[in-house]
Amino acid sequence: MSKSQGHEQLLICSPAGLVHQIVVAPPGSPVHAPAGCTAVRYAGEVPRYAKWANGGVISLCEPQPGERWSEERGGWEIPAPSLQEAWLAVRAKREALIAQTDWTQLHDVPQATQQLWQPYRQALRDVTQQRDPHNITWPVSPAER
Repeated sequence: MSKSQGHEQLLICSPAGLVHQIVVAPPGSPVHAPAGCTAVRYAGEVPRYAKWANGGVISLCEPQPGERWSEERGGWEIPAPSLQEAWLAVRAKREALIAQTDWTQLHDVPQATQQLWQPYRQALRDVTQQRDPHNITWPVSPAER
């Protein structure tokens, strides 16, 4: 995000340091941040920082909404999803994979094909029984064997 002539950039950050919004405004203008959030002013250009995720640099970039400053890494990082968000992502992927195999259970599909795919479909339904949504062991489809 480049700064407009005579304006400054502000990062609207949560108490945990997450960037919610990047605002360009005239110097000294009031900024309305959501409750509990802070506006951090930059007098010049927002420097380019390393964006981190999963222990490595993704790219050099300006901070984006949803990122958090990491003193330890000296750069902006994408926070790991919460446990609830991770389980939602697992369920969404599972539902998509099951939907891709719905054709295998249609009445006009040979019974051998139906039986071949039933254990895979059941294994997909069972992925939510695993303990860690960040480390799911996904079943291998019959098409990939």
